[in-house]
Amino acid sequence: MIPKETEGERFEDALARVCRCIGGGTAADNGDSDSDLEVVADFFGVNLRCPMSGSRMKMAGRFKPCVHMGCFDLEVFVELNQRSRKWQCPICLKNYTLDDIIIDPYFNRITSKMRNCGEDITEIEVKPDGSWRTKAKSFSCIEMEEFSFQIKEHT
Repeated sequence: MIPKETEGERFEDALARVCRCIGGGTAADNGDSDSDLEVVADFFGVNLRCPMSGSRMKMAGRFKPCVHMGCFDLEVFVELNQRSRKWQCPICLKNYTLDDIIIDPYFNRITSKMRNCGEDITEIEVKPDGSWRTKAKSFSCIEMEEFSFQIKEHT
């Protein structure tokens, strides 16, 4: 029931969606835009807790037609909903089919990087260009490449 990551959205498309949601345009923008939109904050806070379980997501999932950047733990979602066959996005509450469920490549890459972090680290800060860092009270996750992950290095 859980799709393969390659069956959903390309990483570049997921990154562009996140950048649009934050207000930074696309990752390829050069900053010479005529847009009147101003990004006030350097970082946008994102909670990585699953809206259903309350735990940090292990496998970030969402419905492909959704335009928001919110995700849920895909394994928890499928487990809770497979009996009822109700496939409703827990973020926007729209109804979809099982075929619309995908692994979100952007947030799944983040949750994979955070597997060695303590479960208490549940928030990240995302820049308008899509790069991110953990929002941690302590430095319990040294494996996070100096607490910063530049998306552009991996695209």
